[in-house]
Amino acid sequence: MLLRLQIHKLLNGYRHPFSIDLETNASCTRKCSYCPTDPKNKTQLDMPTIRSVVDQLREWKFKGIIYPSSYNEPLADKRIVSILEHICKNLPEARVSVNTNGDLLTSELVGKLNDIGVASFNVSLHEPLSPQPEKRLRLISAMYSNVYLVDMRDGRRLFSLFNRAGSVDVGPIKKLPGCFMVDRMTIRADGNVVLCCNDYRKEVILGNVKETSLREIWNEPEYRKLRRRIWFGRYELPICKRCGHEARPNTKLFKDIQSVSSYGQKRMEPVYTPASKRDRSLAPQR
Repeated sequence: MLLRLQIHKLLNGYRHPFSIDLETNASCTRKCSYCPTDPKNKTQLDMPTIRSVVDQLREWKFKGIIYPSSYNEPLADKRIVSILEHICKNLPEARVSVNTNGDLLTSELVGKLNDIGVASFNVSLHEPLSPQPEKRLRLISAMYSNVYLVDMRDGRRLFSLFNRAGSVDVGPIKKLPGCFMVDRMTIRADGNVVLCCNDYRKEVILGNVKETSLREIWNEPEYRKLRRRIWFGRYELPICKRCGHEARPNTKLFKDIQSVSSYGQKRMEPVYTPASKRDRSLAPQR
């Protein structure tokens, strides 16, 4: 992941983000100790704004990754299929990846989203998780080669948790020598663009997509300078000074969700064949 970001830097500089977190809704089906989200928050990003964001990304010739999530459960948004269909149709060179806790995931839904062009699903396994739901998710992962399981449970995690800039307590933390997370644009459900994916409290708001274009927000001169300083580990903002990842033995920094999630998983041959050539080209290879 870091190598890909470095290549992105060399080729694109700071002209556009490496990825987009598009939080279409703010609600979640769970309340985990390592996530500060409020499951009762029902804020939704309105469809005209979502379409505007997609239109701007198309004009930007965006070819990065789009995650329809931030601190939410994207599948809890009843509009999610139509939203993802609109994104895939209008941004054919982008990669759409769904991060989900799996509570609402079914094999039928995976098939439908695959057919419209979704590239991958990163399914996190959280406590509490009874045997039946876990069995269901493992069967779905076995059926579809682009469904990855990421175990978040204590004693099973293979990576370090972030403290979300001090919003949650994960114990002793370590600092990153340089933070690559500022290379992604995080758009929250109220339209605010925040500093990075760890800024749950919206301490550093860079603009709002309902009022300012993505290009203006991303290329604002002071923001570009700030990203560069953070990239090289110059943590001057209070939020950056508080932020860090879990300092635990036998874990590593979570750099690439797909490589982490494939550890120790014996997969069956997938029974799903993507409907389009684009899907085939994006489907992860084993």
